[in-house]
Amino acid sequence: MKNISNTTLTALLVIAVITTIGGVLAILVKIGFGFGQITGFAASAIGTVNVTVSSTVGIRLSGITNITFGSGVLNGDSTTTFLNTTASSLPGGFSTSMDFQLENSGNVRANISVNGTTAANFLGGTSPLFAVNATCATTESTPCNQSFNVTFPSTVPVNMTGGLSMVVNNTNATDNGDLFNISVFVGIPQDVIAGAKNATVTFWAVSA
Repeated sequence: MKNISNTTLTALLVIAVITTIGGVLAILVKIGFGFGQITGFAASAIGTVNVTVSSTVGIRLSGITNITFGSGVLNGDSTTTFLNTTASSLPGGFSTSMDFQLENSGNVRANISVNGTTAANFLGGTSPLFAVNATCATTESTPCNQSFNVTFPSTVPVNMTGGLSMVVNNTNATDNGDLFNISVFVGIPQDVIAGAKNATVTFWAVSA
């Protein structure tokens, strides 16, 4: 028998190796692996999700939006008849009312101001009064004037004017401490002309 030369053996070996590699690659492609995908299986995979939340200044009246004291008669001694939403009873047959409730509904601290119909335009007469005052709502789980940096400008009610007057500043935006009672105070002089009286109150907010 004729001996096989070294050159022939080498050629056969190369052919065998190429055939083996080609077969392996063909099997991998068949089961879903392509070139550039031949790796070990990863133990974990990490993705990222990005979102940017902008600052939002917002306020809203969360309770009643209409305060009415009803109808009644004035003091008969020439003194001013005072009505307010904090009283349990009112003189002259006037009706009691709940406060406004104002909420910081944004996601940043806010300074809140107020303006509205002036007392002279609302009521008329000699030295009328129309004012509001803010206090923390007792329904909050963390009262805003104890745990948060809230400053009330004065314990004296803020008079309604054509300009803006600060009613609460640096209000918290956290849901358990962002609600305020806005009490309304009205002083009706004896010389006010009889009839229905209407006024508006507007609250404004800017970032603290």
